[in-house]
Amino acid sequence: MLKYPLLDYAVKKWHYHANHYHVEDNQFSKALEQFCDPKSCHFKAYLKLLSSDDTLAKSKVTHLHVAAAFGLLPWANHLIKNGASLDALDSSGNSPLFWAARGGHTEVSKVLLGSNIVKSTALLVLSNNEDIHTWI
Repeated sequence: MLKYPLLDYAVKKWHYHANHYHVEDNQFSKALEQFCDPKSCHFKAYLKLLSSDDTLAKSKVTHLHVAAAFGLLPWANHLIKNGASLDALDSSGNSPLFWAARGGHTEVSKVLLGSNIVKSTALLVLSNNEDIHTWI
């Protein structure tokens, strides 16, 4: 737990609020892209602070990987609409679909599946997620 309770809340819940914001707001979208820059040492430090599983922080990822991992559906749609690489693989060979499925983000997984980027590794995770398994 962090020294300041509101900071602790912000660290753990920012993605909930980001998911409910209007992604069409260019200023917000730019701020989100800057904060979630996978190359940023600050974002990697945030990921390590958030979880003892720092797999995402250690992987070479794209913004779409990050949006998928955090279940940020509006931002994922925005990135796809603006040409994000749907078949980009992180340094471990995982697609954004893998990260969405791993996090149990059903709606993001549906969007990515609808975009025809089915990867066998992601399907293995999908088959183990009861919520997602019901609609495959």
